[in-house]
Amino acid sequence: MDFETLGKQYLAESRAVEERARLLRNPPPAPGAESRRLGMLTAMYLELRVVGCELVERGKMYENAAS
Repeated sequence: MDFETLGKQYLAESRAVEERARLLRNPPPAPGAESRRLGMLTAMYLELRVVGCELVERGKMYENAAS
């Protein structure tokens, strides 16, 4: 499995989610459905970002071990 490529895909997806969240923030949402959606998008962004970075690092680690 190519961890680095998979990690880059996660990071690309995190950028798309971040952009959508940015659009929802301007103007700031009123409490309610939009606020919950923004919270969910923020959580998704953070999860994608953390997992993506971990996969890229793991890919580099395996690449260095194989060399």
